[in-house]
Amino acid sequence: MKNIRKVSGIISGAFLLCLITTSLAFAGNGVTSRVSTQWVADNLDSVKIIDLSFDEYNRGHLPGALTMQWGKEVYSQGEEFILPPNLSEIKRILDKMGLKPKDHIVLYDSDNQKKTVTRIYWALKFWNFSKVSVMEGGLARWQAENRNVIFESSMAYQHAE
Repeated sequence: MKNIRKVSGIISGAFLLCLITTSLAFAGNGVTSRVSTQWVADNLDSVKIIDLSFDEYNRGHLPGALTMQWGKEVYSQGEEFILPPNLSEIKRILDKMGLKPKDHIVLYDSDNQKKTVTRIYWALKFWNFSKVSVMEGGLARWQAENRNVIFESSMAYQHAE
């Protein structure tokens, strides 16, 4: 029992050290992990926005927002909760969307799937996209503040298979 506690303590300490190191590395680029709807509205021309809503994109999205069905397009065999088969595949998809690692990417959804937004946030960080933020409140807050919503899907990339 004593050895289990010791090993558990070492693992916990290592995890905490990794988390702190990662946080400090990302903090140096001036990008916060969460941004307000006002910040997004003020910076629409300088960020790339990804709508992570499931089948809700055509019902309204932020101006200039890109859409992607992450579970169908990125994750292998359409399974939502495993990582893509390789980095070259994710780069191919993101390149097709016009996203580069130097871009500041803002994620949001309309269906309150925080697990999806959080998962994609960390996946993008893992894939060396250091400027990634999540818009607080998602589309619901954006609309509640009477901000402009677009309904045309032609303004965004939609991957067709």
